[in-house]
Amino acid sequence: MKKTSLDFNKIFDRIALQKPKATINETHLYADYIELKVLFLNGDEFTLSDLIELVKDERWSIYGKDDIEYMKLLKDNDNIGSDASFKEDFREATARRVFDLLRYRQELFLDKYPFLFYKNRLSLKENLNINQKIYLFLLLSSKLEDFGTFKTFLTNDFEKISKFALKAYLPTNTEVFEIGKNSELRANITRNKIIELSKKIPIAIDIEAIVKNIHYRSSQEDGLDIIAWIPFNDIVPNKLIFLCQCACGKNWKNKMNDMNSYHSYLKFYKIKPIDIMFTSYSLIDSDDKFFQDVKFKISGILMFERKRILEQISDSSIFLQYDSHNIVNNCINYLNKNLV
Repeated sequence: MKKTSLDFNKIFDRIALQKPKATINETHLYADYIELKVLFLNGDEFTLSDLIELVKDERWSIYGKDDIEYMKLLKDNDNIGSDASFKEDFREATARRVFDLLRYRQELFLDKYPFLFYKNRLSLKENLNINQKIYLFLLLSSKLEDFGTFKTFLTNDFEKISKFALKAYLPTNTEVFEIGKNSELRANITRNKIIELSKKIPIAIDIEAIVKNIHYRSSQEDGLDIIAWIPFNDIVPNKLIFLCQCACGKNWKNKMNDMNSYHSYLKFYKIKPIDIMFTSYSLIDSDDKFFQDVKFKISGILMFERKRILEQISDSSIFLQYDSHNIVNNCINYLNKNLV
């Protein structure tokens, strides 16, 4: 942290990891929950049997009535058995789905995965490298509701690392500017930020739309955290422009349309901008698609989730400069095993 005197042990002592309130189709949220539990186990492992016991707890509602009724329809009615026995089978199958995803993550992230999955047991690796710590940073950033004390640091650093990943992904001559929490623009007022941006690109603006929708005193980014464009050696505004939103925490999907306002503020010439969403969640499932891609209405948006962000970071040493690096280190070294 920025030379603060935070007592990390006391902070972590007050934290209680919240079990996900999600449907069976959001297996990735339960996988994150298990990974966080393992992070604070101080070398102990978490087993499939441990997860099955958790799933048996009615308070962890990993299934719903509608899910059970639907699953019954898929089975031969003569083989359903009692409702109680079916629920038990269903819970165990659900627990195995979560562990199957954890196994898949190990294959997906390879040496950037900070956990070791072996024989249905998950444990934290020893002597983690920087890439593995960045994974843990993204994991923590996905549970801001549990780590509110660090929210400002996590969200600020997530925006920074998103910019770094974007610059690595696009051509080297791409112009990239943060205009959110870590704004690189001189202007503080939102209206002036847009005017400053328009001159840098350069591109015309819709004054009427800006005045109508943005308060003259507003200093918020109004739905845009990062903007990038690939320049030509002329000033014709016909060019590839990227509008980026960076979102941590459980409500990230509610921000997927936030870039729309800039479709009105800037007068794009002959080609629409590309909207990009950066999220700290791990969204790639074992079918090589995004979890609940229809529900989240991802169509038309280029997604950078946990895997894609990590794979773009060629110089992971940048993370050493972030406040979140210190947070992750203290998570790893936390000595109280009573966190649940």
